[in-house]
Order: sequence, then C-alpha cells, then structure tokens
Amino acid sequence: MKTSKLISFIAILLALNIYLWVFALGEKLSIIPGFYFLNVGQGDSEMVVLRGGATILTDAGPNYEVVSEMQKILGLSANYIDIGIITHAQADHFGGYLDLIKKYSFGAVLWNGAEPSGSGSWQNLKEKLAELNIPLVVTGAGTIISQGEDNIKILSPDYKFIEAKDLNDTGIVEKITIGERTALFTADISKKVETYLLQIYSEELKADILKVPHHGSKTSAGSAFISAVDPSISVIEVGLKNRYGHPTAEALALLSSISSKILRTDLDGGLFLQPADGGFKVFTE
Repeated sequence: MKTSKLISFIAILLALNIYLWVFALGEKLSIIPGFYFLNVGQGDSEMVVLRGGATILTDAGPNYEVVSEMQKILGLSANYIDIGIITHAQADHFGGYLDLIKKYSFGAVLWNGAEPSGSGSWQNLKEKLAELNIPLVVTGAGTIISQGEDNIKILSPDYKFIEAKDLNDTGIVEKITIGERTALFTADISKKVETYLLQIYSEELKADILKVPHHGSKTSAGSAFISAVDPSISVIEVGLKNRYGHPTAEALALLSSISSKILRTDLDGGLFLQPADGGFKVFTE
C-alpha cells in the first residue's frame, strides 16, 4: 500500500453478521489525533485519527465538498485513508465517496449491507470501488477496529435492524475511544433504535461527544437516550438554512437541558475536537 501503510487484519470472527477486525499500521502519521467533523452541507462526514496514526472516515456527505474538507486535514499531498465507513446507503452519507476515490485510496470501505432501492449512484460507487480493488466489506454490531489502546466498537445494526424498512434505522452506530476520551457516532437512527441501544448497552452509551442522530430531526434524540449518553459536547452536522428545518427547536432544547455544549457545522463550519487533559481543545472554522 502507499507510503508503507499496511493494514493487517489479525483476526476476523464471523458469526451471524458479526465481525471482529483488529489492525496495526506500520507508519505513524503526523496528523493530530482526535475527532474531526467535516462541513459538507446537509449531510454527515466525520473522521477520527487514532493515536497510532490510523485514519478512519465515517460518511462523506452528498458531493465533492468532502474533498476540500479532507485536504484541510490531511494536506494536499496525502492520497491514502485507512478505512472508510458508510453508515447507510443514502446519498447524503455516501455521495462524496464518488469524488474521494478519485484522489484517495482506501484500505477498505465498510458498510452495513442494506441495499437501497433504485439508487444508480450507489451502484455506480460499488462498481468504482471494485474497479479500484478497494474492498467493500459488510459489517455490523460486534465489529471492533483497534490500534493500540484506541478502538471503534460498532453497536448497531444487528440482525434486528439490518432489514428495517426505514434505511435510517440500518445505520452504523460507533462508540469510539481515543485515550480517555469517547464519542458516539449515531448516523440517522430514530428513537426506535435509540430505545434498543438503551436496552442492550445501557451505561456503555455514555460518551464525551455525541454526533447527534439524523441532524437533530424530530424523529431522533429522545430524552432517555440523550440522558444516557450525557455528552459534554454535542455536534450537529447540518446544512445552512436547510429545507428540513434541522435541527429542531426541541432537539436543541433537550441538549441544552443537560448542559451539553452544542456545536453545529452550519454555524461553526468544520470542527476539530482534540483530546486534552480534563476534556477537549475545540477548534472551529
């Protein structure tokens, strides 16, 4: 692979849609470890950089805007991302990958396996990944991606939600640990999935950062779920003056009620949350 970055999947455990992936990289990158939230308009895109240098991109927004956002983080000369994750096959989450793969190679791209109906752009992306020999791998609850003591644990979907009628409810949910700091990335899940996660994971949902579900829509971010996560920082990825009315006043009020600091890509631009003693250093555009 380029610049000697080598992903070694030490063990893969496959059982009923559950995978365990462990990888190690030989070369440490100079990018600052932490949590990056990209300003891609009305869509989602987040990247985490682990302390060993691994770069994991979750979603890529709807279009080419993600390329310039990644260049701000990785620099103009970089051309490799270790792992891409597509939480679910809706265009505001995967569309930007069609532009990213023109510039960046990926060690692998993970997705949930839930096929959208009638999406030519999704089929186009799958064909392009195959042409470039980038593995597109189905994953779900039980996957652990780790480098050193840092890790990403996928909490959902499992068999209960992978065939959900609402594609949003098939979205990949990630609990991320970098050192002593944690984040919960929640794709576009609804309150139905939130309730399920509360039943299964309970206190494990607690996180320092919450990527607010579904851009702060009225179908997500129930009070019990928000209380369980209890984030000190809540990030809402949303387009400026979007036609959906995201985020809702109810979602903002709920986050404020638990004294969570609210950051928004429509108002703050791209975000970088750098783990620091006792919390985070917060950088906005």
